[in-house]
Amino acid sequence: MNRTAALTLLGVAPLLAVACMEHGSRLGHDVSMHDGKLSIDGVELPHERWVDAQLDASGGGSLAIDTASGSIELTGDPAGACALSVRVYSEHEGDGEVYLDGGRLAVRSQRGGKVFLDGVRGTIPQGLALELATASGEIVLERAGQGRDCELSTASGGVVVRGSEPSGIRVRTASGDVLVEATSSRSLQASTASGDVSVNGGAWGTIRSETASGRLRVAGCTADSVELDSASGDLVISGGHCKRARLDTASGDVELLDGAQVDRVEE
Repeated sequence: MNRTAALTLLGVAPLLAVACMEHGSRLGHDVSMHDGKLSIDGVELPHERWVDAQLDASGGGSLAIDTASGSIELTGDPAGACALSVRVYSEHEGDGEVYLDGGRLAVRSQRGGKVFLDGVRGTIPQGLALELATASGEIVLERAGQGRDCELSTASGGVVVRGSEPSGIRVRTASGDVLVEATSSRSLQASTASGDVSVNGGAWGTIRSETASGRLRVAGCTADSVELDSASGDLVISGGHCKRARLDTASGDVELLDGAQVDRVEE
């Protein structure tokens, strides 16, 4: 399998187009970053500030966030608080009101200018389904997505999921690394072009991970099924127990380490 074919197979090739930081966002805006200055629809936004927002996310059941280069760092709050700090770029100084629009985090101008959010951190209700996307920022998720689906995507940023129990997790990156630890779910799907994927601990139904040239490692997990596919990266199962494993690589190494128990290995 050549590299182009591998990227197409993994479905991450479109993410490479946004890694250079010129892209059309999901909301239909042309966003670019040059020399640390952000422009939207050709208008430079010279003002930047962090806006603290207490939002009511209890009724929607889901939360969607898109950023360009800003990271998304969220921690689940068992008390249900949605308290976020949002980095807002604006055409006019001090402009920009943060709000929820049908479950999607958004910002609007109060002065008729251009505004754009590009970075989020804070707490959210633990039981929200999550759809988080960024071009070059990182995504860090802790104790969130309880019993719900989480979809996380980046171009060059890394993804970390820690201490969570979602119903299902889907992660896509182009070159970012993926780390999932102390987390349990019925399913994990992680696809990356050149990033590494590490799953450390937890009880799983199915773990399925694909890469072109990255390293895939499952350590200390209990799983019904583990499926690892790579063009040239190494595949490792370290410790833990899985009932079925399918390990497929063109030129990488396959290793079972630290007393890993695999009831059935398939090619």
